[in-house]
Amino acid sequence: MASWINGNKPASSSDSVAYAEWEENNCLVQSWLLNSMTKPVRALFEHGATAYDIWEAAWKTYTVTQNSSRMFQLRRQSILTCQNGESVKVFYEKLHAIWQEIDCLRSHEYSCADDGARRLKELEPDRVYDFLGGLDPPYDGVRSRILALSHVPPSLEAYAMVMEEDTRQSAMLGGGSMALKVDLARQRPALTARRDQSPLIQKIFSFCWVVSCWLYP
Repeated sequence: MASWINGNKPASSSDSVAYAEWEENNCLVQSWLLNSMTKPVRALFEHGATAYDIWEAAWKTYTVTQNSSRMFQLRRQSILTCQNGESVKVFYEKLHAIWQEIDCLRSHEYSCADDGARRLKELEPDRVYDFLGGLDPPYDGVRSRILALSHVPPSLEAYAMVMEEDTRQSAMLGGGSMALKVDLARQRPALTARRDQSPLIQKIFSFCWVVSCWLYP
């Protein structure tokens, strides 16, 4: 299938018998390329007429002269990007877009397709650590469970586990979001502080209230 993205498999004449087979394979490779991209990235390339056009446009878009500087910047973004109250889905999509650009900029000196797959598999643990490290405190439990596994799961599998926990917590809140839960935990001590002027009591109450929010949702 590499022939469809490197230009070595040009289209046959539209009236030839081989054209139907070429078109079928071209559409298949196009779908592979586009489905591997996040929605914002896919929107840039989905109008390419052939798989080769999509690949060439993506290569030109993400190939820069100073790859080392850009790679350094992207690695820092991957490590420092945090959820900060956003949904797990939005947070993961941000990280995934960064990882995709890293993959585009990385030099590919592979002797076969298996080498590329093996290299991507080697990168997965670091990406899982970046994802788990950026999650908000309500996901400490699922983060610990994932890290306790005998093998670090692929990033998509880790994402699915966190989403399952997010769904469970939302159900326990009666459909409310985790962001709302955090806001309530922050607001309740502030309201109670007006009734009690003792700083020590205020701190103790605030701590107990936050802990109770996580233990008894």
